[in-house]
Amino acid sequence: MLIGLVAAFALGLAQAQDPEPTPLGDIIVNAPPNEARALGFIDRVAAPPSGRRLARWERSLCVSVAGLDAGYGQFIVDRVTAVGASVGLTPGRPGCSPDVLIIFTADPDAAAGRLIDEDMKTFRPVRYGATDRGEAALEQFHHSDAPVRWWHVSAPVSILTGEVMMGMDDGPAIMNAPNASRIGSNTREALQRAILIVDANQISQVSFGALGEYLGMVTLAQVEPDADLTGYQSVLNLFSGAAGQRITDWDQSYLQALYRTRGDQLRYVQQATDIAERMAERATRPETTPDSGESRN
Repeated sequence: MLIGLVAAFALGLAQAQDPEPTPLGDIIVNAPPNEARALGFIDRVAAPPSGRRLARWERSLCVSVAGLDAGYGQFIVDRVTAVGASVGLTPGRPGCSPDVLIIFTADPDAAAGRLIDEDMKTFRPVRYGATDRGEAALEQFHHSDAPVRWWHVSAPVSILTGEVMMGMDDGPAIMNAPNASRIGSNTREALQRAILIVDANQISQVSFGALGEYLGMVTLAQVEPDADLTGYQSVLNLFSGAAGQRITDWDQSYLQALYRTRGDQLRYVQQATDIAERMAERATRPETTPDSGESRN
């Protein structure tokens, strides 16, 4: 569905050409998370749709960048897919159908308005459902004064097959899955697409490498746009007086826990607790690889 938006926007387009991820390089290490501190971070940063659990990408990630010369666009694609590769996501092959569209523009409000007007269903596929953060949040996305704004669409998918288990038409959300048991849900939340708009007027003071990692962080996770992360060393502070901030061990700890936590948790609070426990545990043991066998159901 993002292919139509890419064509409609008619800007310079750079799409992933090399399936090999770019190494992230050095990671800044700060104080290791304990469970209570991790929960505090999650409480500030996590932004799922109302009443839903946190979503994540399934297995692969295809990124397109518009509004930059091809070389710069490819650099951003590489940085975002490198962050994805660090949690086990496979970069999209050349010519893949994009899951993520990142637009660089000097007039972000106009760009956002144009995209929304041309294809509202891309932003809100179920008007009264739980695939996104709702009308007020979309208005904030349209008229944000932030250097970067983002919009995620997610849906419940079958634990067994990965099939979307919600009617994605213009009406009330209708779940196609049977009721969950008392032990766990038979669905998990999966990201379907993400649209990011970068205000080209506000990025001159940050490094392109840091910007790419910031975009990777807000692509992989549903992040609260107004999160106050004072006291946490995170790439999300890039535009809050930390212009040189790169992705940190704390950020990686959160992403690793998010992508390894059980997907069949019945409620968000259980999921958040599991993520916090994993963040604290990760701080006390050697790092494992994304395909270490831990469940992502």
